[in-house]
Amino acid sequence: MALAVCEYCNKAFNSYGSSICSDCGKKLDDAYNKVRRYLYQQPEKADFLAIVEGTGISEKALSYLIKKGRVEIADRTPKNARCRICGAETKLGTLCEACTARMLKEQLTKSEERRKEIARQQSEKRSISARDEAQREPRAPGKQRLIDEPDPDRKRTIPISYKIRPKTDKYGK
Repeated sequence: MALAVCEYCNKAFNSYGSSICSDCGKKLDDAYNKVRRYLYQQPEKADFLAIVEGTGISEKALSYLIKKGRVEIADRTPKNARCRICGAETKLGTLCEACTARMLKEQLTKSEERRKEIARQQSEKRSISARDEAQREPRAPGKQRLIDEPDPDRKRTIPISYKIRPKTDKYGK
């Protein structure tokens, strides 16, 4: 559970993964149901102002529902129908199709450049480690010892806790 700020009302709340608080969630669900009912009953009056006047919901609520893609209407007021980058009219969301495509292309280009940079760094590391390996002294000829095999030159010792003690009875005698 993390502390978050509601996207709709900008108040702090305990979030369980949602971006809006429970009060705003209920308000927006009610607004969505009203808009949906209105659009089914009167599809010819499906513009922004008619929906606001016909349902009684706030412009902020309808704008939020449109922004999140829960409601799609054909005609909206100019302030809600403009792209945030270039100012062109949009049908859905906050960016026009051209700006969305351009941003996606830029993002893919950046990720491709990053992937190439990582590959270049890894190849440099490999070449440096190969050069270091070549500069090391050669190993002594003969059979190479594996890490898991015991060293034959090492003397085996018994830890102190395993030393044999003389037997005594239960009273220490």
